[in-house]
Amino acid sequence: MADATAIRARMTWLRDLHLPIMRTPLAVVDLDRIGEGVDLVRRSAPTSRVTYALKASYHAPLVRSIQRAGAGVSVFSELELALARRAGFLPADIIYNGVARSGSSLHQALQAGVQVNVESFDELNALLQARAGTARPGAIGLRVNAAHHPSPDEASKYQVLGLAREDLTRAADLIARTSLRINGIAFHLFQNQVTNRLHRRYLRSLLPALEELAAHPAADLTFVDVGGGFASRLEIGDTQAEETFAGIGADICGALDAVPVFELGRFLVADAQMVISRVVAVRTTPTGERTVLLDATTNYLIPAPGHRFWVEPLAGGATDTRRPAVTFIDRLGSAISRQPAGHLTVGDLVAILNCGAYTDVLKERFVYPLPPVAAISDGACVSVAPGGGDTDVAAYHHWPDTAQAPQAVAR
Repeated sequence: MADATAIRARMTWLRDLHLPIMRTPLAVVDLDRIGEGVDLVRRSAPTSRVTYALKASYHAPLVRSIQRAGAGVSVFSELELALARRAGFLPADIIYNGVARSGSSLHQALQAGVQVNVESFDELNALLQARAGTARPGAIGLRVNAAHHPSPDEASKYQVLGLAREDLTRAADLIARTSLRINGIAFHLFQNQVTNRLHRRYLRSLLPALEELAAHPAADLTFVDVGGGFASRLEIGDTQAEETFAGIGADICGALDAVPVFELGRFLVADAQMVISRVVAVRTTPTGERTVLLDATTNYLIPAPGHRFWVEPLAGGATDTRRPAVTFIDRLGSAISRQPAGHLTVGDLVAILNCGAYTDVLKERFVYPLPPVAAISDGACVSVAPGGGDTDVAAYHHWPDTAQAPQAVAR
């Protein structure tokens, strides 16, 4: 359930823009909201380092707003690393995570001054081989897995991605024979959490292993990276969010002389973006349940794990919680939200909230064209990314231009 206060604030911001809606669907991004999220985390955990998980959205104005807010960025591939540099992030502001990366990729990032976290002995050995004959000092982080902390919130991948805690000393022994040192520990275990309970539970279970590693000659632990895995501000609410980050920060600072690192994707960008859509049909099922069909489509509102969209009328008036629940359906027939809703008729405009994370990077071009995306800062539109038309959809899937004669395939 989304936070009612946050919903009202988001809708007030959107209505106050008085956007001329020429076509729907239209995605709108509140760039200022992102900087506010960074500030919230810093206020809650003053010694922390805030980074943005780039995989949540590659939208350039959004990424640059993160950079202007003074946050760092965490990347998961060479593509994301290149995008981070193009956005203006310094190497020291970038955390390079990943799985089964090549030694050359890790070595090049490390040489450039990027914080590299390795997740396995395979990666560690590949890096050491790429550095063979290199005496230049360097520091890397180690990712630890969830092998000793089974939880319903964890997929099986969290049991194998990262080093087992009992292998940390062995990794340190290997690193001690090189010019590298261990400067931090990272874990990425949860998703869409509205409290810090699971993060703190795992962190406390890990502390004895971290204290042992900190005493190793190859280690100088300057940070503990708890990853992300938090729900959006719309779902958590700012008061709960402040308590969440403050509690984790206190646990780390109280046990180790280390900086807490948060890699936040959904929390920073999910509710910064909304999709304005139009009601195209209102129907009632044989059992009396109301459904409202929208012109937004699943090719943009892809239901990534943890997505909880929320729909509000653009004209004004809070959602009437006394009314029966309504199922909102997109043009492809997918249910995107079931919630209490006021009276809606064909042609009404609504705002689909909480859709700024992963919709950009997971979007697919099928059936309907993608919506244009308008980036807003200080109440003004600063850029618009065109959504495209039917020709763009066909071109994306390698169909020849229908206006031209078919071309033979070269052999």
